[in-house]
Amino acid sequence: MCRKQVYRLGIFLISLTALMFTACGSGNSLKGNARGDNVAVFAAPNMNGGYPVKLDLVFVESEDIVQAFDIVPAKNWFRNREALLASYVGRIEAVSYDVLPGRELRIQDFPVMKSKAAAVFIYANYQNGAEQPKRIRRIGNLLLEMQESEFYLSGEK
Repeated sequence: MCRKQVYRLGIFLISLTALMFTACGSGNSLKGNARGDNVAVFAAPNMNGGYPVKLDLVFVESEDIVQAFDIVPAKNWFRNREALLASYVGRIEAVSYDVLPGRELRIQDFPVMKSKAAAVFIYANYQNGAEQPKRIRRIGNLLLEMQESEFYLSGEK
């Protein structure tokens, strides 16, 4: 393959990759982040005994549902996630991420409900199952530090 063909192939692959990434986001309930809200997730290398942790951001629409979710531990959320989402369809939305030990994750796309949510609950599915959710009013610029058996928030506004 000559140099010119390699160059054209490289341009084609870059264009194809860009097209795939723009097409992947269409048609779901996530919307762009006009306000600049973001969550930075930093996972310690020893997080969860070296195993990935499922992280859910749950956007809750009204205060009556917020009170119900205040008492739901992470273990119960993950065990009953689909049933809870079906019970409160249109009133809660959840987005899930798999967080790998020793890695960083930036979250900038959130559900459409984000702007009208009364609260956001952050659930982490650690192996010990003891982690309670964290409740925040809104996303803002949030730093989430995932340690060995629990997580911490900073930067909440």
